[in-house]
Amino acid sequence: MAMALSKSGLKIKEKYGKGYDETNLRRFRVFYIRFSKQGSLSHKLTWTHYRYIIPIKTENERNYYINLCIEQNL
Repeated sequence: MAMALSKSGLKIKEKYGKGYDETNLRRFRVFYIRFSKQGSLSHKLTWTHYRYIIPIKTENERNYYINLCIEQNL
């Protein structure tokens, strides 16, 4: 998996720019795994918000921080 992401990251980065490097591809993958079952996501949160929330392993804790960001306009 690591080798595939590394090779894909290089090709995609060349085509689309630095935002698509191996690190972000890993984040995109974890994002999909963690949030694919939740249905629609809040459009009030940015990718930066989700980058901080992605590492949180439990769904309840992630939802707590998502709601906190929305309620507090963070």
